[in-house]
Amino acid sequence: GHARNSLGSALANLGMVEAGLDELERARDLAAANQAWGDLARAALNQGSVLDTAGRHEEAVTLAVAGAQDAREHGFDRLFGTWLRLVAASSLWELGRWDEMEEQLREAEAVDLMNIDVVRCHEEWALLLAGRAAYDDARVRVARGRAALGAVFEDERELSLALVEARLHLWAGNTSAATDAVLAAVDKPRRGLSACSDVGPRLLAVAAAATADASMLAGLRARLDAWIAAQRWDGGEPADVVPIVAQLAAEERRADAGAWRAVAELWEVGSRLPHVAYARFREAEAHLLDGHDTDAAGTAARVAYELAHNMGFVWLRDNVAALARRGRLDLGIEIARPSVPAALSLTPRELEVLLLVAEGA
Repeated sequence: GHARNSLGSALANLGMVEAGLDELERARDLAAANQAWGDLARAALNQGSVLDTAGRHEEAVTLAVAGAQDAREHGFDRLFGTWLRLVAASSLWELGRWDEMEEQLREAEAVDLMNIDVVRCHEEWALLLAGRAAYDDARVRVARGRAALGAVFEDERELSLALVEARLHLWAGNTSAATDAVLAAVDKPRRGLSACSDVGPRLLAVAAAATADASMLAGLRARLDAWIAAQRWDGGEPADVVPIVAQLAAEERRADAGAWRAVAELWEVGSRLPHVAYARFREAEAHLLDGHDTDAAGTAARVAYELAHNMGFVWLRDNVAALARRGRLDLGIEIARPSVPAALSLTPRELEVLLLVAEGA
């Protein structure tokens, strides 16, 4: 059972996801039959991690939460349970179930975290806080995560922290810092990355969202094409590669609404709601740039706004609201006021006047 655990993880990292999951399922069955609770928790951890990185997030959440409960019942909460909750948290972010993500993070922090779990927990908290526009708190978490990095998994986790930091810069409005962070991260040589651990394609997507520079966008797409051609992942590919290839192409054609609708459909396959919402936002923007179909723009904007509002994705919600105001789109609901940095020190009335000026009043 222990050997099948390791074999399953190795196969999944080489891109043979189904074969890897089969071995991990056999490892779980053996562990349960022999009441080897540590091996059972380890198999659940490996299986949940594979499902998460393969983009099968609903399955990952179900398995990871159940595995964490088993680990707690058999005395393996600190060794395996916290990581399982962090796997669940990662998938819950992708599914747009951010309140549930927070619950899992609080459960994880209730245990005395150790080793790589400390870094992972700060990383997931930073992502959640940045999505909710708590940027200062997110920066603190990123710094704490970097301080906790050790030699084991350093390249893998540092790259993941770079992804969180790049998103944080983008969502806080510092687009140049976002692109700089991405380029610094992807240019640095790294060891031991696999299809299950490399977030490089996601970093490129963040940089593309942060720029309108045609040469930079072409360079980002060319870099991903080169990674694929060179078989960067030893025969496998991260689950995000296909939608991100389409997304990078759409970023180069911002006014192509059809391209953005196709990107949204790719993300919809796994219910990846933050990404679906972003693509529908760009679709609405493209309809307005094209200038022909305000009804289609309104439909896409309504979907994007509702998704962003429901999950608490402040940056995207505010961008869709601003687009709706500029394009005179009816979202069918009352639009929340944009978040405003405290450093601006605006009174409610000053903010109201500023919004009216922005709308052309």
